[in-house]
Amino acid sequence: MLFLKPKTLATFESKYNGKIKVIQQLGGIKIVASDLLQSGSIIKDLWQKPLHKFKNKNLKIKDVLLFGLGGGTLIPMLGKTYPDCNITAIEIDPIMIKIAHDFFKIEENNNLKIINDDAFSFIKNYQEKFDLILIDIYKGNQIPEGLNKKSFYQNLKKITNPQSFLICNCLFFDQYRKKTEEIVQYFAKYFTNIQLLRHLSNLFIIINLNK
Repeated sequence: MLFLKPKTLATFESKYNGKIKVIQQLGGIKIVASDLLQSGSIIKDLWQKPLHKFKNKNLKIKDVLLFGLGGGTLIPMLGKTYPDCNITAIEIDPIMIKIAHDFFKIEENNNLKIINDDAFSFIKNYQEKFDLILIDIYKGNQIPEGLNKKSFYQNLKKITNPQSFLICNCLFFDQYRKKTEEIVQYFAKYFTNIQLLRHLSNLFIIINLNK
């Protein structure tokens, strides 16, 4: 039996994510930043379960906000589930935006706007409301400090409407567990109808304001 070895297609040094590798393995492409997997088929499988909770034709998901573009794994998933949705993706790292374009063919169009900005700065002055907000942000292999500040949740609440859904993806093992537990407490303070979904080494915090 022939086992195909992983092939490194490109390597980058980022001030936000450290060493980034674009790797091809078994016909798929993945991104590893500071030894943390950030895009690829495993990330796609990881998100299938929480997104499936909202896979309901009666939901009116028109405007979607994504914090953390990465390689753009979530973009085609959202487009397939909600074909008419408008996606605004916020990504602080211009190298990640370039990787998403060059290796994953993620391009801006009438339904996708990519903004190169810090999520925590962006949300301070933004006024539009979103039906679905996905939070999937890391700084290399670390959870950003901004997720442990009350100002983020205060600003997040301002851009939701009474029918909004939010999903936040956090690592939940070893050194990440304590910080993720603190993030759960912040969500519980500012939002109601919270569900926790454990999947592999991740914890998804799911908020349904439509109840």
